[in-house]
Amino acid sequence: MYHPDDFLERIRQTEINKLNKLSLTKLFSNMHIETTKEFKGPKNIKEVLTEKKFKHDSTSKYWLLIFAVFISSKAIRDTFFKSNTDTSLLVLEYILSVVFFFGAINQFFFNKPLNYNILVNKTKIEIEKQTFLWKDIYETAILTKGGGKTKRQYFIIAMKDMNTYEIFELKNFTHYWDFGATLSKYIEHLKPTAGQ
Repeated sequence: MYHPDDFLERIRQTEINKLNKLSLTKLFSNMHIETTKEFKGPKNIKEVLTEKKFKHDSTSKYWLLIFAVFISSKAIRDTFFKSNTDTSLLVLEYILSVVFFFGAINQFFFNKPLNYNILVNKTKIEIEKQTFLWKDIYETAILTKGGGKTKRQYFIIAMKDMNTYEIFELKNFTHYWDFGATLSKYIEHLKPTAGQ
């Protein structure tokens, strides 16, 4: 068994080792992990809550689908109703419409690991059909990979056995400004204290 303070660092190292060898994140070790207490910042939740539910953002998927419909309808219109259409432009329009349709369909139906909701209350954290009781959780943390526009955040639930953890990508919660900090604030607000 490892010392408890090393557990989050072991999680970070495990996630670095999972990366592609040529990944810039791996080459420059641009990945850090912070507990939700450290990550939440100085602001606290002022409202009285017993639970908070976060829904994933599906707006971007709808925009992708609308854009795909627009491109494909333009391509069809150019094919049948214009006589002097540039063939290379027409081919490009068809290719783009197929790519965007595929992306939208993939997001809607096949990318289930990114399409989940999070429920946090005084007894548990629930992510889709998985339930994590506070009594079984050692620590909650935010893992950040990369930086700038390529920054990705992951929610980590480290279990008390000091060997297992769950990781959830926070990519589809884009309607929240800095969702990692928002989630951290509510987790720290609802997390039971030692006496509870």
